[in-house]
Amino acid sequence: FQAVPYYKNVPGGLHPGMAVYLNGTVPEVSNRFGVDFGFAKHEGFDLAFHFNPRFKESHELVINTFQSGRWGKQERYQNPFWKGEHFEVIFIVTEAEYQVGTLTEDPLGLQGDLMYVFRHRIPPQNVQFIQVAGDLELHSLNMMAAPVMVSVSY
Repeated sequence: FQAVPYYKNVPGGLHPGMAVYLNGTVPEVSNRFGVDFGFAKHEGFDLAFHFNPRFKESHELVINTFQSGRWGKQERYQNPFWKGEHFEVIFIVTEAEYQVGTLTEDPLGLQGDLMYVFRHRIPPQNVQFIQVAGDLELHSLNMMAAPVMVSVSY
């Protein structure tokens, strides 16, 4: 396990074709956790992408940006994570957006099921670090080449 909060430097920023793979478990006592794609500014830091599954007040996922001391317009979705369960999630960087999906192994390699799309409000090239914080057991966080995503409708 990695200690939380966990920081991973992103030298040169994120670029289309890159992906961030996160593997972890949500503890039974979890209230929320967050994955932040951040970059430093003169005061504090800004977030190009804030991914925040919540369990206590409501079972929802909040996605947003934080820039110049202000939150952007929240996007809220059904939370795909459950207390006590293991998860694998991948954040794929494209020209226009972050694609967020689950990852499964397949005889032909890694396959992804697309869950969410978050259009870039801040260029991903600005991202200098990724922070994982909150109530989760972090098994690993890795950067990799992006797999092909398959859109699944529920």
